[in-house]
Amino acid sequence: MTGSNDIDRMLASYLDDGPRRAPERAADAAIAFAAAHPRRRDPLLFLKPDVMARRGSLFGPQLVWAALLIVLTLGAVAAIAIGTRPSQEPVLPPPSVVESPVAESTSPSALPSPTVLTLELNDPNNGITWPVTITDESGTLVDAEPEAQQDVPPVDRIEATTDAADPTRVELVWTFCGAAERHSLTIDETGLRWTLERPLCSDTLGGADQRMTLVFSEPVDASALNLELVDTPR
Repeated sequence: MTGSNDIDRMLASYLDDGPRRAPERAADAAIAFAAAHPRRRDPLLFLKPDVMARRGSLFGPQLVWAALLIVLTLGAVAAIAIGTRPSQEPVLPPPSVVESPVAESTSPSALPSPTVLTLELNDPNNGITWPVTITDESGTLVDAEPEAQQDVPPVDRIEATTDAADPTRVELVWTFCGAAERHSLTIDETGLRWTLERPLCSDTLGGADQRMTLVFSEPVDASALNLELVDTPR
């Protein structure tokens, strides 16, 4: 403390002996220079310590501001790096589902199995019988019943009549040639086309009609039937 006071007394004694004002010329020159060279404001002034202030704590405002600025800068850099980094797992588009068209069935619908019946017809005038085979492809024939032969004028024909009391019963009449050989009746899948095959007549028509009644599972309109009488070689 004594050494410091001695230096202060020596400086005071020196200053007391010297001039107390600077020359006006030097002061004017300093003012003119300062006016010609104004100081620009330092944007980082708040980070710089005040050289004229007394030294205090190490953690002054300037150090706090500098630390905060560094933290904000590092945070911004980290955010940019995370945002631009590609994802480790690539995002795959959802699988597309393609519905295959259902192929329409081109196979024809199953047809009912043909019904085959056989019955014996009788010619009382000549004392002979012969079989008739009936094949029904429509699947509606239930039964066949022989009817009594009737003598009629010799007209070659085939006819069908629906029973008025029971429309499921149809009487079929055709001209008999007098040959004791097999006859066949075929009903197609529509149930509308009837084809009767008989042996080829080699003499007169014989003057008789052969009859049988066909029974079906549903009503039959005889007027809508397409009847055909076919002669086959013996």
